[in-house]
Amino acid sequence: MVMDECRKQRFIGEDLFISLRNRRQLQYWLATVGERRQWQTGLAHSIVGMRFFASQMK
Repeated sequence: MVMDECRKQRFIGEDLFISLRNRRQLQYWLATVGERRQWQTGLAHSIVGMRFFASQMK
């Protein structure tokens, strides 16, 4: 149950992230980030940021 909620929040966060940024801009940003580890860290930070933002909206 908790797992489902987390997954739902992540999808909402990703949709928000994609809609806020131009898709081409997002792809360019992903391409310019060299290491996959950096990309994963950045994604983790953005997800945490989205969760915080969502909790502030309530």
